[in-house]
Amino acid sequence: MRRVLIFLCFSFIIKSQRAAEKPHLTDKLINMIKGGERPAMKIRLLVSDEHYDSIASELIKKGIDIDDSAELILSESNITVSHLIARRNEEIYRLETKEISHIESFAHDIVAYCGGDEYKLSETLKRLEEILDPKEFIRVSNSVIVSVSHIKSIRPALSQKFLLTMKNGAKVDVTRTYYYIFKEFLGI
Repeated sequence: MRRVLIFLCFSFIIKSQRAAEKPHLTDKLINMIKGGERPAMKIRLLVSDEHYDSIASELIKKGIDIDDSAELILSESNITVSHLIARRNEEIYRLETKEISHIESFAHDIVAYCGGDEYKLSETLKRLEEILDPKEFIRVSNSVIVSVSHIKSIRPALSQKFLLTMKNGAKVDVTRTYYYIFKEFLGI
């Protein structure tokens, strides 16, 4: 058990959703494993579909629960996810990333727009930018990530900006900071 958990800890990146607030969680897990203790905890897995079942079964055998709402995240390096876990009205949903039109940050809330509905995500925009497919999703401002396949039209605006109209009717600004990155990404 100890070798498997140590291997998993060092083979994958363990991140806390609130690492700035609770940096001790990762250290606590590693110290428990090194000390031979059996951690009674929940971990969220962000790994490729091909590895998910084998990793999940090993962790479950070792007494670690897999929970999509857990604070600790076990993830592969350079992974792009095919779904995100979100909440709406106290219910938990599994959103396919190909169905998400855009993701927006409002203060401490991260909202994904999918199929005409709004869902709250627990990841930060920075983390979402890392785990979403870079060929499909692009950051267009400090508070918005869009899916390029959901862009209906692009209208140039004043001062090196674009106004995007999404297929769901939403309007999204590409700010000056991201203007050239967006142009290069789309080849316009």
